[in-house]
Amino acid sequence: MDHRACRSFVCRETVHMKAWKIATRLQWIIGILGCLLLGIGGLGLQGLAASNDSLKTVYEDRVIALGQLGEVSRLLQRNRIVLMDSVMNPEPAHTTGQIAEFDRNATQIGTTWQAYEATYLTPEETALAKEFSALYRSLLDQALRPMRNALADRDHGKALMVYNDHVVRQMAPVMEKIEQLNGIQYAVSKQEYESGVAYFAWIRAVCLTAILSGLLIAIALGYFMIRTLHRQLGGEPAEVLSITNAVAQGDLTTRIMVPAHAPDSVMAGMARMQDALQMMVGTVREGSESVASGSTQIASGSGDLSSRTERQASALEQTAASMEQLSATVRQNADSAREAYRLAHVASGIARKGGEVVAQVVQTMQGIDQSSQRIADIIGVIDGIAFQTNILALNAAVEAARAGEQGRGFAVVASEVRSLAGRSAEAAKEIKGLISASVDRVSTGSDQAQQAGTTMHDVVQAIQQVADLMDSISAASSEQASGVSQIGEAVVHMDQTTQQNAALVEEMSAAAASLRARAQELVQSVAAFRIHKGTFKARLLVEDAQVV
Repeated sequence: MDHRACRSFVCRETVHMKAWKIATRLQWIIGILGCLLLGIGGLGLQGLAASNDSLKTVYEDRVIALGQLGEVSRLLQRNRIVLMDSVMNPEPAHTTGQIAEFDRNATQIGTTWQAYEATYLTPEETALAKEFSALYRSLLDQALRPMRNALADRDHGKALMVYNDHVVRQMAPVMEKIEQLNGIQYAVSKQEYESGVAYFAWIRAVCLTAILSGLLIAIALGYFMIRTLHRQLGGEPAEVLSITNAVAQGDLTTRIMVPAHAPDSVMAGMARMQDALQMMVGTVREGSESVASGSTQIASGSGDLSSRTERQASALEQTAASMEQLSATVRQNADSAREAYRLAHVASGIARKGGEVVAQVVQTMQGIDQSSQRIADIIGVIDGIAFQTNILALNAAVEAARAGEQGRGFAVVASEVRSLAGRSAEAAKEIKGLISASVDRVSTGSDQAQQAGTTMHDVVQAIQQVADLMDSISAASSEQASGVSQIGEAVVHMDQTTQQNAALVEEMSAAAASLRARAQELVQSVAAFRIHKGTFKARLLVEDAQVV
């Protein structure tokens, strides 16, 4: 269970670490290796510190102590020799010098022994030191100092007796204690050495274990990092770089091998990206070709429409010019009709006066003859105007038929104008007949004076009818002038609209040409990519089948 739980924990941690960034993983690895390095270095430093402390202890508490014990032993031996030498050489000067040396050595022994006692002493060493102090004090008080005093008193016999009885006997235990203290120093030094060796062995074993563990951990982490990176990349970095360079150069035909154990790797993502780019580039290529073809057709149609619009604009300009001429003619016709109406009223007044001045029939008939001739001329003019109006109405009807739906109102006006022109012609013909009859009657008026009143009455009625007809002609001419003006405005508006349409058609043609150029550029840009045509068509068929 513990093994399974540990394995489950490791798996969970591994899955959790896979979500980490590469920089985070490297930081963790460097941190772990750094901690191991710090641990190993700390152990080494601790071992060095312990070794240094051990050496310091051996030097301060053992080596220096050995030197101090050796110094005490040497000075003791020297004092024994100095005293014995004074006995053997009793010269006063020599004895005085030897005694002075003895005093110096005794003082030095006390100082050195105090320094020795200040060092670290083991319990056994402390006991021996106390025994040595007691023995040395006894030796100094009972043997060495009495012998020294005897020599100072020039009592060499007593000095020799003290030497033989006390110095020789008490010196041996003191020296034995010094030897024992030296032995303790050697024993403790050996123990310290063995302890240092054992600690060094332990530190070495721990350091070697830590180094081997760190090496194994570093190898494991390195292997784990390499394996994880390889799984994430799905291949070697050089392969990834080669594929990205190929894609950057537009080559989408490179076959990308995706390992089965790395479905979420960079290589797998690049494979999916390449497939998506192939689909997108294929779609864009087909779309750009379709756009290029459609834009070419639009440009061609726009050119044809532009030429037809220009022709239509030219025709409308001509129609506008014709309408201006027709408007001028209609205005002139209206002026003539008003003049004829005025003359008809004048003729009516003259006819009334003719009925009153029958006595002056000859002169009146002559005036009537002249007036009739003038009226005949005017009627001819009216007949000509009616004929021209009829022709203009026919032309207007033809132009209205060409204009189609927009000329329907114009056709109605033209029909009314034509009807008015017909009635004007009929009235003119009737007036012409009446005037002709009046002329005939005037020529025979001299013979028919008795019938003048009746004839003048008929003339008055006829002239009144002429006046009424001229009034109708004037009103019709005014209406015709208004209609022609409206037709002219409509034609001008159509001409402006056609000009605007022509400008729009030119802009549309330019836009179509620009679209065609952009489509060609897009086709050339997409042509830089190389894809598997068969694979792309097969995928399109599959997608179409799925959509259906």
